[in-house]
Amino acid sequence: MTHHYCVYFDHNYLPRALVMIQSLRAVDARFHLHIVSLSDLCTRMLAELALPEVSVTPIHALERRYPELLRVKPERKPIEYIFTMTPFLPAYFLDTVPGLEAITYLDADLNFYADPQAIFDRMGACSIGLAPNRYSADHAGYVCYGLYNVGWITFRATSEGLRCLGDYQRDCVAWCYDRVEDGRFADQAYLDRWPQTYAGVHVIDMKGVNAATFNVDSYTVTERAGGFWCDDDPLIFYHFHGVFLQEDGSYWILYPKRHGAAEAVVVRRLYRPYLARLLEATHAMRQRFPAFRDARQVLRPVIGKTIIMAAGGGWQDDMLSRRRLVHALELRDRLEADPQLDGSAGHFLKFGGAIHLLTKGRGAISVLDWGGGFGEHGRWMRKLWPDLALDYHVVEVNAVCDYGGPVFSDVTFHDGARAFERRYDIVVVSAALQYMPEWRTTLDRLAGAARRVLIVVDVPTANGAEGYLVPEHPLAALPEVEMVGAVLDEADIRGTVEAAGLVLSGYLPATEVVPVPVGQATLAYRSFLFARPGTGVATPPGSAPT
Repeated sequence: MTHHYCVYFDHNYLPRALVMIQSLRAVDARFHLHIVSLSDLCTRMLAELALPEVSVTPIHALERRYPELLRVKPERKPIEYIFTMTPFLPAYFLDTVPGLEAITYLDADLNFYADPQAIFDRMGACSIGLAPNRYSADHAGYVCYGLYNVGWITFRATSEGLRCLGDYQRDCVAWCYDRVEDGRFADQAYLDRWPQTYAGVHVIDMKGVNAATFNVDSYTVTERAGGFWCDDDPLIFYHFHGVFLQEDGSYWILYPKRHGAAEAVVVRRLYRPYLARLLEATHAMRQRFPAFRDARQVLRPVIGKTIIMAAGGGWQDDMLSRRRLVHALELRDRLEADPQLDGSAGHFLKFGGAIHLLTKGRGAISVLDWGGGFGEHGRWMRKLWPDLALDYHVVEVNAVCDYGGPVFSDVTFHDGARAFERRYDIVVVSAALQYMPEWRTTLDRLAGAARRVLIVVDVPTANGAEGYLVPEHPLAALPEVEMVGAVLDEADIRGTVEAAGLVLSGYLPATEVVPVPVGQATLAYRSFLFARPGTGVATPPGSAPT
């Protein structure tokens, strides 16, 4: 059975709605989504997107049919006017779509993990379906905002369903403000009295319906049997409340406290994949629609643009990973349009020539890129050498793997030891070794994983000066980001790799810095090419250190 849903949003929320639609498709839900577009730009974008499961109604159609909306519009803030419209959406479509027997209002920031048919099966023939907020203990004070959530409300075209909907319209016209007052809050607290006022109200008793930051800390969330579970209830949809757009196209997130601190299933398997798809959708809309890119958007102020962390700590920053993802998406699109090698290639410029020599005459290679971000080096390789079959693997911090996996299918991401269960033709460590607290152990494992070659790029070195630290700005796309790397002993680097059976084949270009005394030595950046004996790897031209 095809279920009908209605939702409203303007261009600001269009990317979230696109992700919601993708999630409904992914769970094989049969649906039709009636969208009320709140801006002319949004209407134009939806018309060009021409989504097959969607019909679009401009806000002016609602306002013509319900003139009471326009009467109260001048006295309400924009968000309050939007709240006022909520009951008019299901009423409009029940009035105007022939034969429509039921409709469910949705918020645009939902993401589905199972077919919502299970909700309708529970409702049976009831006229009204409500999703409880189920506030966790740390959100107990939120009760004043309502016991039930507006994010999912089902109305059937029965006498009782229509009576409730009519009363809801009159209530929101009479009072709908973004404040708590006399037991009311916006369009939501009115729902509290429905179970006592109307017959046929079904309160959806499933913890996996309307899971959100304000209740999920009450549940044990697991992933099993091909799905997600809140205690023993399957997760049907998660309500991604508390996600705010930033000026640079990334998002700021209000994580649930307990699950956020745990960095387990809720963060790694729900939030980050959702945010990755949302970032990708936002970026795609900015690329496709210049008017969207230039339009006024509802933003949350950026918190702390400069990120300064000690060695081994800063790369795990969650917001930094999202900002890096934005730039990785930009690079992917730019390479599709114009794959010209330039300064944006970053460290790849230092070792790309060696890779080219190593892959000459080979139809396929495998690469492990330690600290390889979102696979940008592999993206350059694919564009420069399109006939090369490339099996590209990246080892990164949890956040990068979690954000990268859903949007970069051409990269295999590893966040742990599984990357070392096999060997690779080429192993690359690009400007990353200095951030590893146990760098010798890591380097020994990387050398062991290299079937032919290990490339170590841009390491700050000073012979005999182990233990010093150096501030760095390692991200060309985010020059305000500062990290602190360790100064390593070059002889120690060479000895560690040679003990693993590789030999120094030569030096590659490295970052040039003004000579800085470090103890009794001088700081210099080095890039190394190590090869396994018998693999026929030649010393690259100009390989002497400078």
